[in-house]
Amino acid sequence: TISVFEPIKRNSGITGGMFLKRSRVKKPGQEVFKSELSEYIKAEDLYIGVTVNVNGYLFRLLNADEYTLNYMEQNTDKYPFSNLKLALQKLKQEEAKS
Repeated sequence: TISVFEPIKRNSGITGGMFLKRSRVKKPGQEVFKSELSEYIKAEDLYIGVTVNVNGYLFRLLNADEYTLNYMEQNTDKYPFSNLKLALQKLKQEEAKS
């Protein structure tokens, strides 16, 4: 499930607070009436830097708390963007190209 909170900014004209209460969110681009089960956004689809389409609104994930980062680093099979060895390997490949 996903919940979305918008930070409160004084004198901005935006109220802030809860944008979406905790619920399952369908992936975009699916037919409404179909015989197959709908696909929902999973935890594995979320990582820092991704842009997530939540019911037509785009959100970019900029940060995560320490618990989430540690969990992702310890479960690199589910979260390949948290694999430090893979990231260093890609950096070395890019450095070799330039």
